[in-house]
Amino acid sequence: MQNTQQQMKKVPARRRIFEIIQIAGGKDLASRAFDLAIISLIILSIVVTTLDTFTLRPGAQTAVDILDAVCMILFTVEYLLRLWTADLLFPEKEHPYLGYVFSWSAIIDLLSFLPFYLEGIVPPGMVVFRLIRVVRILRLFRINYYSDPLTVITSVLKRKASQILASLFLVFMLMLAASLLMYYAEHEAQPEVFSNGFSGLWWAVSTLSTIGYGDIYPVTFLGKALAIIISLLGMGVVAIPTGIITAGFMEVAGEGSPKEVSESAGTGLRILDITGCGTHVKAPAEYVRCGNTVEQLSLDRLVGRCVVTTQKGVLSPQQISDIISTSSGQAEKRILLRGECTLSAGTATYMCEMGLMAVGLQGDGIEDGDACRILASHGIPVLAGLDLNAVEDGEYLLSAAPVRMNGKGSAPCRAVLMG
Repeated sequence: MQNTQQQMKKVPARRRIFEIIQIAGGKDLASRAFDLAIISLIILSIVVTTLDTFTLRPGAQTAVDILDAVCMILFTVEYLLRLWTADLLFPEKEHPYLGYVFSWSAIIDLLSFLPFYLEGIVPPGMVVFRLIRVVRILRLFRINYYSDPLTVITSVLKRKASQILASLFLVFMLMLAASLLMYYAEHEAQPEVFSNGFSGLWWAVSTLSTIGYGDIYPVTFLGKALAIIISLLGMGVVAIPTGIITAGFMEVAGEGSPKEVSESAGTGLRILDITGCGTHVKAPAEYVRCGNTVEQLSLDRLVGRCVVTTQKGVLSPQQISDIISTSSGQAEKRILLRGECTLSAGTATYMCEMGLMAVGLQGDGIEDGDACRILASHGIPVLAGLDLNAVEDGEYLLSAAPVRMNGKGSAPCRAVLMG
């Protein structure tokens, strides 16, 4: 316990605040408590907004107003803290503070509490002002970041975004074609209903979505025949986006999460299989001449204590320093990076100076060629293609010995974490 407290003291206060307000990782109790508090505040603010639409007794209305003020003030504090530490969130951006201010989540956060401070300025009853207040409902999507199941949904939608948009475009084109066909079939019989090519769009939408309100419908034989064909097509076309999303979930499930196995001896030790598609070890010979090949690697570089940490963007030497300072034992000698992140040449140089023994990546490898060569010139192997999706940040025992392939610069391996 004292060792943990001493490590926390090494972290600058501003960096520590940044860690707390980010999504909790590993065993950071303060960050987990902050996450829980934010989720509770979001839900409370939505309840308060809903209650505000009722006619309440004076005492109850006062209580609702006080709760609303508390929520808005706390949301303001959170926003300012995130703005204050934006350079740590976007280290790769030239203007990180502007990057945060104009990010989607920051805009939603700002609009959710800004009306509270403008109530005395904006004329009462202004419709736009009331609509902006409803924006705070969008903060519910913030809960998505704190929930693994909801994060899976978001990742599937992002992965299939282009296919979903293409299918929606197809649906729109079919609706437009249905509207034009129905116009030509029904205009003479119902000129007031199907007055132009777009007048049947509402009918097309309700028909293709299988709702069918019945307020507008064909009366001619040709119109009815077209309606049957269009309805059948609608059942198939409207189902396309659903099929795409379902396929996305199956792909995510197929990727698999780390396989957890209990040790037969009953010690409670967990073994996490972090082998991904194409997991391999890149020896120094992969990048520099005269570097060690796979069989020349010292296995203790890839077998021993390690630390798993979630990062994104281009890592700075300061971030690596923070990872090392909060790690215990020899775990900081082997760093496995979870998330979409890369190393710059300067950061790679710093890692060499700190005596790192190995670097692991969730992606295919370090994008910066200079960083690869710098690590290789110091004999540091790179463990690429790891599956760290379901691994919590923390310290583990790593075993990632490569297949012995004489004279090769890289070789596949079976990587596992124990802890």
